Amino acid sequence: MESYQVRVEKHWGGKNYNVSLVSWERNGSGMTSNRAFDVPYNKAMKEAHRQSELFNAPIKIMWEDDDESI
Repeated sequence: MESYQVRVEKHWGGKNYNVSLVSWERNGSGMTSNRAFDVPYNKAMKEAHRQSELFNAPIKIMWEDDDESI
């Protein structure tokens, strides 16, 4: 299991997206910190890739059915 994961989720308003960084601990629990909130898709993906590079973390697209990461 990776130590970090970047999650891109649809914002509850429906048109924009949220980006979060999840820090996983050894016992399986994780702490989420918000990195971008209620932003357009292009800005969300740009921030997700930036966080992914900074923390060497895979990007998880939360609205996709499969468990594949970018």
